Amino acid sequence: MSKIFLQRGSRFSLSVDNFDKYPVLEKGLYDLRFNMEEGIYLEKTGQSFEFNYKLYGLDKTFISHVINTYKNSKVKKNMGILLNGERGTGKTVCAKYLANQLDLPIIMISFDCPGLNNFISSIKQDVIFFFDEFEKNFKRGSDEYDENQSGESLLSIMDGVYNTGFSHIFILTTNELRINKNFLSRPSRIRYLKTFSPIMSRELLGEIADDFLDDPAKKEDLIRFVSTLEFASIDIVKSIIEEINLHDCPIDEFKNFFNVSISEYTYSHWSTYYYDDQRDENYTVENFIEDVKNIHSDNETRRDIFFNTTRLDRPFEQLVPGLIFRGDEIEYVDYDQKIIITNNRDRNRRDFHKITSVYQKNLYAV
Repeated sequence: MSKIFLQRGSRFSLSVDNFDKYPVLEKGLYDLRFNMEEGIYLEKTGQSFEFNYKLYGLDKTFISHVINTYKNSKVKKNMGILLNGERGTGKTVCAKYLANQLDLPIIMISFDCPGLNNFISSIKQDVIFFFDEFEKNFKRGSDEYDENQSGESLLSIMDGVYNTGFSHIFILTTNELRINKNFLSRPSRIRYLKTFSPIMSRELLGEIADDFLDDPAKKEDLIRFVSTLEFASIDIVKSIIEEINLHDCPIDEFKNFFNVSISEYTYSHWSTYYYDDQRDENYTVENFIEDVKNIHSDNETRRDIFFNTTRLDRPFEQLVPGLIFRGDEIEYVDYDQKIIITNNRDRNRRDFHKITSVYQKNLYAV
C-alpha cells in the first residue's frame, strides 16, 4: 500500500490507498495542522512566501551556494540549514527567500505533535520542511531540545537514517545565541550554519537611508547615531528614520528618550589624584601630561600614575562639566589634550585623567 494526498478544498492529508503511484504535493506553501480526529494534515496557504517590500541585506552568495548543492548533488539525501541570530537581524526573511528559490513545496511546521516524525519520513518527494523559531517550538521544559520526547527521530531523519531516496530539506531558524549542541559540527544533520549579526553594515544603512530618509542632509547624523547602538535591525533603523521624517528634527532632539539601547564606550586612561589639603600648588595639567609621558621613560614622575578603564554611555566629545566620570563630577575637560579633571567635594579630592583611547563595542567605522 502506498500513501497518497487526499484534497478537500485547501486541505491535504495522507491516506493509505490502493493507487500504485507516489504521493506528490504540488509546489506551494502549506501549514502543518493537527487535531485528534483527523491527525496531521496540510493546509495550503499560498504558492510561496510573499514579499511586498524591498529585501535588504540578502547574502546572495550563501543562497546561491545552497541552491547549487541541492541541484548538483548526485545522490538524493536530506540537508539541514540553520539560520541563527537575534530577532530582527533578517534570518527569517533570508530563510523564506531561500525556500522560494529552491522551487519546491514548502511545509511550515510551527509545533510538535504525535506522529510528526512518521509523517515527515513518509513523504516520498523532494520537499522543504520549514521550522521557524525551532528552539522555542521544539523545547521540552529545559534549556535544550529534548531528544527523548520530541527530537530523537527528527534528528535521525535529518541524519538520513530514514533515507527516502528523495531530498528533504530542513530549514530552521533560531533566535537564541546558544545553539543546541546536537546541531554543531554535525554536517550530516545541519550542513550549513549561518549566524546573523545584530550590527548593520554602513553600506546597508546608507541604502536604507537613501530609500526612506526625506532629507538627505540628515544621512550622516543618522549613520553616526546608529553606530552608537548595541543592536541595529532594519526595523529599528526604519523607525528612527520615520521619527526624523515625522518631526523634521535633528536626532539630538529625541535620542535620549527613543527606545533603543546605546552601546557603552570603554575609556582607557592614565590617572592620578590629590587631596586639597595635600595639594602641590605647582602641579598643573601640564605637569600631569609630562608625568604621563615620563611613565614610558626612566624619568621620575611628580605623582604616582595609574592606568584605568572606565565605561560610559557616551563618547568623549559629549563629556561636559557636571557629568559623572568614575563616580565623581567632571570639573574640567580639555578636548584637545584629552584631559578630564573630576572633583569629589565630599572627600576634598581631585583626579586627573589622560584619555589614551575610547572603544565602543559593536561600533562600525563611520
